[in-house]
Amino acid sequence: MLYVLIEAQRAWLDKVQKDNELAKQETRIISEDKKSVETEPYGPGVLRPSLTKEPVSSLYPCQINDSEWFTLSPQKRLAWAKESKDPRISEGQRSPLEKRILRFGGVHTTAARHLLTQKYHEESKALCKEQAHSLDYWLAKAESYYNKRIVDMMKKDTGGETKTKVEEEPPPPPPPPPPRTEKQKQHYWVPEREKKQIERHIHRTSQAREFKDKPWKQTQLLSEITLPKIMLERQSIPKAQKIRQAHERELLQIKDHRERMIRGRELLQQRLKERTLRKSLSQIPLPEKHDQVKKQSKEFERVVAYPLFQPSSTSRIKVDILMEKSQDEEDLSTIIRPFGRRFLAVPPFLRTQIGKIKNP
Repeated sequence: MLYVLIEAQRAWLDKVQKDNELAKQETRIISEDKKSVETEPYGPGVLRPSLTKEPVSSLYPCQINDSEWFTLSPQKRLAWAKESKDPRISEGQRSPLEKRILRFGGVHTTAARHLLTQKYHEESKALCKEQAHSLDYWLAKAESYYNKRIVDMMKKDTGGETKTKVEEEPPPPPPPPPPRTEKQKQHYWVPEREKKQIERHIHRTSQAREFKDKPWKQTQLLSEITLPKIMLERQSIPKAQKIRQAHERELLQIKDHRERMIRGRELLQQRLKERTLRKSLSQIPLPEKHDQVKKQSKEFERVVAYPLFQPSSTSRIKVDILMEKSQDEEDLSTIIRPFGRRFLAVPPFLRTQIGKIKNP
């Protein structure tokens, strides 16, 4: 519906423009007639026509179109500039606005700046008013809005593929290097290890370049889309057979686990036996060391001995002798050890009682 209205308004505007052009042509014919009347020679019997007494503003109105301005002669342009009230149009070397700015002291003064901002706001307001009243402005705005909406709808329909890719021409290949002579050729010996590393590096860089230069995958067409392969259905196994197979697998796993546990216990026992043997061998001393230990572990004790020859009339003579301790039982039986009596300590309250009993 909007497009129909736009077309109707355009047709009406074309008609109005044609009418204006016809009116302009009529005015030009009238002005030429007036010029011819003004340029006619007149004598004493001929009077000057009254057309020269008409005001300039009626001949040259202030509002004029651009197409008419270019057709006017310099004299008419000067007359229109004199009659116009726009301060931006200069009659002489400087316009009234420039003279006013110079009166304030130049462009850099605050008063001149305020004046320029005021004039700018006035011009913007006038422009907004003209835009609000002009039909062409609103038609262009509506057309741009609907064009944007159409482009957005096209993008949504095509999935964002409206961007046209400009195929850039590939750059020309570089010129071939000049051929080397035999004198310029230089041969270097490289070990095999470095050769392999160089080959791997070249392979990696080529893979990286392929991945980087690989273009984005375009959407496949319906003709190029490959359907999945249809596989035949495998023979179905009954449920009882599946349960039996699972039970057999569990039994095998249990059997293997038991065997592993038995083998591990045997290995542990064997290692423990080896460890005990090593410890026992390390603890048994050598024969030489055993003798040294025996020699070092000799102990002496004080023994009371009676000499063979004793006087008959007196008591026996006792002699204390230091002798080595013997581990044999026969030696121990022959040795007479002193009888050492040991008494318990008597508490003080019993000592007085014992003294009283002894000395009544």
